[in-house]
Amino acid sequence: MNQRMNARTADCQQDQLSEALVEQIGKAMLEHYKMELSKKVTHTKKQKALACRFNGGSVPYGYQIDDEKHYQINPDQTSVVQDLFRRFAAGVPMTELLRGLETKGVRNAKGNCYTRKTLTKLLSNRIYIGEYRYTDIVIPDGVPAIVDKELFDAVAARLANPNCR
Repeated sequence: MNQRMNARTADCQQDQLSEALVEQIGKAMLEHYKMELSKKVTHTKKQKALACRFNGGSVPYGYQIDDEKHYQINPDQTSVVQDLFRRFAAGVPMTELLRGLETKGVRNAKGNCYTRKTLTKLLSNRIYIGEYRYTDIVIPDGVPAIVDKELFDAVAARLANPNCR
């Protein structure tokens, strides 16, 4: 009887060890799968970036994404972006620009009203001069430009001066 108990105890211990080993192998396989998937996703996103294709996130106001995932100018929004840049460069206060956007019902990519912060982000986004950016990849003329470099630089100079906002 004692021998049978010892055999059962040994069998239970062996089963527990086997379960622990299977669990550890499963965890290791899952970790390996996650690492490989991460590498593939990173590689795919880098390839998309090198081809100046949309990689997710919010599409900047004034642009739309075509079927091949390239940025294209949104003709319904382009004039608003150009007007914002021109008027801000000409000295129009940001509060007046924000009021105008609110009056026209213009919303940001998330469907919210523009704020000083989101308008500043729009006015400083280099995509509007055609610069494609994704992480550390920067491609000049990678997307269609909505404003020229001179206008963009004039706006950037004004944004750099806190008294002119």
